[in-house]
Amino acid sequence: MKKSEVYNVFYRVGDRMGLKALPLSYEEWLPVRQAHLNEDLIKSEYTSDLFLQYKKHLSGTI
Repeated sequence: MKKSEVYNVFYRVGDRMGLKALPLSYEEWLPVRQAHLNEDLIKSEYTSDLFLQYKKHLSGTI
């Protein structure tokens, strides 16, 4: 399956959910995705602590 086909599936899901201002094509979505990665998924000291907490609580060891 091509990336554009996957995008189309998720576009239809978002549209049915009533999400507004969705990019109308895979090409229009690419810069939106990059902005999301740059702005919302930046590693910080909280990221490292979060994963330490996961390990502590899910495996019982650090």
